Amino acid sequence: MTQSINSLQENIHPAKVFFNTSRDGLAGFSISPPVSTKLDIETQIQKILESASITSINPSLAAQLGFAQEESILDDSSLDSPKILSILLTMIQDPEYFLGKLIRSNYHLSNVEVKINSNHKSNQGDSVAFDVFLLSIYAVIESDHLQQIWLRINNISEYKKSLDKHESIEELRERIHSDLEMAKETQKNLVTLDFPESKYSKFTTYFRPFEKVGGDIIHYQKHENYIDILFGDVSGHGISATMVSGMVVLSFRHSSSLKDSPADLLAKLNIDLRTVVVNHHVSAACVRYYEKERKLIYSYAGHPPLVIIRDGKIIELDGMNTPLLTIENIEYFETEFSLKVGDRVVFYSDGCYEVFNPSNKYLGLYPFFELLLEENKIKDSNRYIQNCILRILNYSAGDIRDDLTMLLLDVT
Repeated sequence: MTQSINSLQENIHPAKVFFNTSRDGLAGFSISPPVSTKLDIETQIQKILESASITSINPSLAAQLGFAQEESILDDSSLDSPKILSILLTMIQDPEYFLGKLIRSNYHLSNVEVKINSNHKSNQGDSVAFDVFLLSIYAVIESDHLQQIWLRINNISEYKKSLDKHESIEELRERIHSDLEMAKETQKNLVTLDFPESKYSKFTTYFRPFEKVGGDIIHYQKHENYIDILFGDVSGHGISATMVSGMVVLSFRHSSSLKDSPADLLAKLNIDLRTVVVNHHVSAACVRYYEKERKLIYSYAGHPPLVIIRDGKIIELDGMNTPLLTIENIEYFETEFSLKVGDRVVFYSDGCYEVFNPSNKYLGLYPFFELLLEENKIKDSNRYIQNCILRILNYSAGDIRDDLTMLLLDVT
């Protein structure tokens, strides 16, 4: 098989000019036959290695990997056969471990540092050297079968060397730690753990960030006859997500002070943030609760449905709509719901149900609802949340990949 890089690219990528001229290293792989994502991890790894073949690679990636633009990639003697997950998996130190990590993350990885053998074209016996790459992978999955894998990669070895020259590892670690501590203090104002006491209701909260800081939001604004609540989740983790959370809260406070309705409030959040926030989106539920009337008015922006536990049953508060920062000038809608004494309203983040057990079985939304219902025999709200979280941690064997956030509203 003697195809050149240019011939590999012909008629494969719809944005050919961008693909050819991108400074990012880009490549695409087909999986033929497609691999079922329902199989166990070891079997998926084996079948991917057997079925994956490279279909496109841009000049930037070829150059990063040491190949000339017109050189035949698939005929290189260092590759056992074209039926492998490209050059990269032959050079990553532990391809099986890497593929297992990809599968456990539901075939999506962003900005992962990997070491790749930079002597992959040299003869046996040469000393082994490694370059450091920043890798992102996106998989195309249809009908629970892996069809394609797209990859973006950049060599950051020179950047890492430059960093080492100017800043020791300890200095870098201390600076990062200081930044995280500052962000952690900031986030204390974004995730409200204490709500005002009332004879009509009781609020209970729980927040456990995936990293030292996270992107989840619980915030409220108290008014004379009602309370506005914003429960949200900024995409991503770490300091950047916390910064976006801070902007969301400031905009929410301003709009709530103007007494905008929940739907209008979300629309204004979208307008306020679109010009200043990039590479993030926000899912949110905005709720206005009239305590004396026991009435909820709510609006969603891509957030999973709030649930009410009433008389031993789960009631989903219907709605969906689009997350913030995805579409310009979108109109949000709102719905009213009447509560009664004894109702328990549960707000939750997607990290509570997007978890896997050690066998890579997904928990999912409705099994999570069943969990909420089963634990509802516990009337103490703090113990209730603790039991729910403990069951999530037990299910995942402690392998949590997102923030865990819950808010209870018990109607009294």
